[in-house]
Amino acid sequence: QFAKGEYVEAASTYSYMQRLYFSKPDIVARARVLEAKCYAEMEWFYDAEDIIRRAERDSFPDNLQNLKAQVVADMQVRQKMYDDAIPNLQKAIKAEKRNYQKARLYFLLGQLCHRVGRDEEAYKYFGKVISKNPPYELEFNARIQRTEVMSKGNSKQMINRLKSMARNQ
Repeated sequence: QFAKGEYVEAASTYSYMQRLYFSKPDIVARARVLEAKCYAEMEWFYDAEDIIRRAERDSFPDNLQNLKAQVVADMQVRQKMYDDAIPNLQKAIKAEKRNYQKARLYFLLGQLCHRVGRDEEAYKYFGKVISKNPPYELEFNARIQRTEVMSKGNSKQMINRLKSMARNQ
């Protein structure tokens, strides 16, 4: 339902799962976070934040901290609260085990740092994307973003890197 974009139906399913599996706290916590994700997709941020607060109140399991941090960061980005999203994204990256997903999160973190004016950090995060050996398109975009971030005063170096990338294309 979530993948089809049927967010109300998916939220309803997650709510039902919370009632059905009330005796299994891990399942209830996961269902709450995913329900909050549905609400965030619909831009019902107050409801999503309320669910996250309730989930945290009921001893939240450590193995779901990554998922919660990603959902909270997503909500904050949607609300243009970029400075607040950065620490949650960093938490999500620390807990993430899959290299491709980690590379995607580093790319997003680099974009957020660039948006708030922390270009040195952004440069570092785009470098981490490249070091994760992601698919070509993600690596190429990270290289372009990296040259954009370093462009302050280094125009010759930036032009040389872009020319080098064009030759390798």
